[in-house]
Amino acid sequence: KGPAGNVSAQGYDISVLSAVAHNDWSNMNFGGKDLHGIRLKSDFGNRIEVANTSFKGANLSRLFIHEYEFITCDFRNANLNNSIIWEAEFINCNFKGATIIGSDLLESHFVNCTMPDGTKRND
Repeated sequence: KGPAGNVSAQGYDISVLSAVAHNDWSNMNFGGKDLHGIRLKSDFGNRIEVANTSFKGANLSRLFIHEYEFITCDFRNANLNNSIIWEAEFINCNFKGATIIGSDLLESHFVNCTMPDGTKRND
């Protein structure tokens, strides 16, 4: 038995496997988890919404995102280095202390988001 809310099978985190399988990342806590290399792609132009999810302190390096919308998500102190974030929308998200070194933000937009240096971004 692991910590509360952390169930694994042969080393795989069940909450991550479920989110990937069902393409449902909303209302979850992935804080501190190793999610490096995860691919989040929509199905042919149908933007996927992720709301009220914590990625605080998570390893999201080498992440690939395409056509996702993140609403009120917490990316504080997360590692997003060397990621490709393409046609994503971030609304009311917090990136304070996050690292985004070497990442490509292609046609992505930030609305009322707190950036790693604490400034607000609206574009």
